[in-house]
Amino acid sequence: DIDSEKVDKLAVILNFFRSHLNDEDRILLTKNLRRSVIDDKFYENRSELPIDTISRILYSIRNEFTHGLEFHTSLFSDSNEEKYLESIKMKEFKKDTKAKRDFEFSITHEQLRDIIIRTSLNKIENLLT
Repeated sequence: DIDSEKVDKLAVILNFFRSHLNDEDRILLTKNLRRSVIDDKFYENRSELPIDTISRILYSIRNEFTHGLEFHTSLFSDSNEEKYLESIKMKEFKKDTKAKRDFEFSITHEQLRDIIIRTSLNKIENLLT
């Protein structure tokens, strides 16, 4: 049995996306989750967000929602034409302290759900082979 209190939940999420995300979904995520021009780190790194940062964003949103800190009501658009600005308090990199980061999201709830389902199926398939 695994003691859920001792599991590094962030490491599980990072491994999930690093190891099981297909290329098409990786492109969809990096295209639709971007650093906002108002973010302090925008001029340091304008390129697409790495999958680890996207994983940390999703993990932070999950934590804020689960622990009642924030509900991110506008997080998902109805189409990729709409963009929502989200401020998330998170550690973008392991060495960082938790700070407010600003991102633009244009991924739909349906797209994100489908990515998580496909990635889960990839993980199950990898475990079975």
